[in-house]
Amino acid sequence: LVVAPLRRNTRQNGANGVTMRDLLLNHIVKGFINIEDIDNEQILNSEYDNLTIRMNVFPKIRTNRRSEDEEGFRYLYTANCVPITKANKFAQNGIVHKVENVLTPVKSNIMEIIRSRDDMTILRTVLEKTKMDKVLDGTSDDDSVSKQFSIFAPTDSAFEKLDPQLKRKIKEGAACAESKLLKHFNFFG
Repeated sequence: LVVAPLRRNTRQNGANGVTMRDLLLNHIVKGFINIEDIDNEQILNSEYDNLTIRMNVFPKIRTNRRSEDEEGFRYLYTANCVPITKANKFAQNGIVHKVENVLTPVKSNIMEIIRSRDDMTILRTVLEKTKMDKVLDGTSDDDSVSKQFSIFAPTDSAFEKLDPQLKRKIKEGAACAESKLLKHFNFFG
């Protein structure tokens, strides 16, 4: 069971086709799940339309302070990228974990999101030219491709700041475009 904070902005979700009941059901999973039994990238099915909640486990950065939080956890746990702030509060019929923000139901894959954005047309073109769109929307024929991705998604305005020749090579899907793009946007440091 995952409990969401009820804030004013969650009521606005009803206008987007998600009722308060559905929003709350999106925070509930069957069973007694102890946070320490969660594996990184574990998928849980919510009670709302059997949509998924992706759980992640990250080691906490060591500082001069204790490496554990006030509850004694040495890891940061997230549900659909939302940090879990309190965990393992036992109730009569479940275990409660408090999340920092509302978990909105995930109904789109990354390519569907990129295709819906008017400010990501260049990124969409690059992904389609390099056939990465098939990987990101799960339609790739290559079974060896991992299905878990993080993507840095620059907007069209970010691409417009590139050198015109580099931008042209990237849009064409040229082989050297990837390394130049990584260097220009300084993705890895």
